[in-house]
Amino acid sequence: MRAAWYDQQGPAAQVLEYGELPDPVPGPGEVRVRVRFSGVNPGDTKNRRGWTGSAMPFPRVIPHSDAAGVIDAVGQGVDPIRVGSRVWVYGAQSYRPFGTAADFTVVPTELAVDLPDNVPDEVGACLGIPGITAHRAVFGDGPVSGTSVLVHGVRGGVGALAAQLANWGGADVIGTVRRGDQLRQPRLPYPVIALDHPDPAGQIRAHAPGGVDRVVEVSFSDNVDLDAAVARVGTVIAAYATGVDRPGFPFWPMLFDNITIRLLGSDDFPAAAKQQAAADLSTAAATGAMSIAIGSPFPLQRIAQAHERVDAGTGDRPWSASVPDARRPPRLTGRVPGRSDAGSRRRGSPPESSLLGWVLPDQTVDGLAEQVDMSDMAGVFIMQVDQDPPGAGHPAGVEVELDRPVEPSVGNHLVDRATAPPRGLAPHPVELLR
Repeated sequence: MRAAWYDQQGPAAQVLEYGELPDPVPGPGEVRVRVRFSGVNPGDTKNRRGWTGSAMPFPRVIPHSDAAGVIDAVGQGVDPIRVGSRVWVYGAQSYRPFGTAADFTVVPTELAVDLPDNVPDEVGACLGIPGITAHRAVFGDGPVSGTSVLVHGVRGGVGALAAQLANWGGADVIGTVRRGDQLRQPRLPYPVIALDHPDPAGQIRAHAPGGVDRVVEVSFSDNVDLDAAVARVGTVIAAYATGVDRPGFPFWPMLFDNITIRLLGSDDFPAAAKQQAAADLSTAAATGAMSIAIGSPFPLQRIAQAHERVDAGTGDRPWSASVPDARRPPRLTGRVPGRSDAGSRRRGSPPESSLLGWVLPDQTVDGLAEQVDMSDMAGVFIMQVDQDPPGAGHPAGVEVELDRPVEPSVGNHLVDRATAPPRGLAPHPVELLR
């Protein structure tokens, strides 16, 4: 199988390798998943760097814990009916050497969660670390219906999902961003406060006069004074990151308010909490309660670039990665759709003088590069051009094949004259490796 791995810790470009490794075989209680997309999260790159002085946990590591794909083999004790099931995977590289940055990954069957039919693979690959962390932050101390939940970094990976889950759970959500200019980004269905406002506490209390019940905290050291100022008796601060390792906090005011500080390390959440999170995330995604934007896919051989993207930091938008089936070269299937009166496209409608096709990473279509800048494109997306580029070899309106149906969905939007991959619905911490 194709895989990416490292045998020592260090900078991505220096230690990450790409090549062929033996196909894994599922053991008792395990399933093998043919990976379609592999999610890259900040925790994956920290492990690769040896963050906080951690050592290599195994002689060789295939990174990444999150993925989406299809079960193609099961071990002893697993119902064979699972073969062929679309799943999303979490925890693949948690206390295990080989994660999801490969054609195949093997995990305990409970870590491969059935993916609802209407949820794209790209979204499934984003539900693991960020989704389960967000769920624990919101629901770790019980239901939130009728409460006020303050979510810091509401446009970030965990924050965006936490806000949507809290809203799904019946809470009144208040979000924050770091700077006022970030308020101009797409409007969210709940109030958002800029932390550089002269009085962010007053702004928050305008929406929660009695104080907030829960705080989802992305930077404990930076925000704890504000959190204490907007808390009420019994508030829970659920923190999954901090700016400094040994933060101070206003002890006596927080003591008198009986504030609970809950620290969240996703690898060691209770198994029952992870399973409940997985069930709730699947339900929320299937019912449209969550929207996730998908970053531009990186090919697996460019995994170092995906890691560098995460390591560099992207403000309120961290990244992930996704990987497809590499056993066969990309196929062409299907028919060029025509344009409807509304300007959208329908499968099987009459072709017109236009071409709809897939543009693949690092590939060139003769003449196309003259019309569209492909230098920063990665992954597969749909593109329409008004007429065939010279030398493309496909007259307008012919039958071409596509490697998956041409149906609009999250991460798969039909566009005219694309100069960049289609955008999703909300920021998320993921680049996709294809």
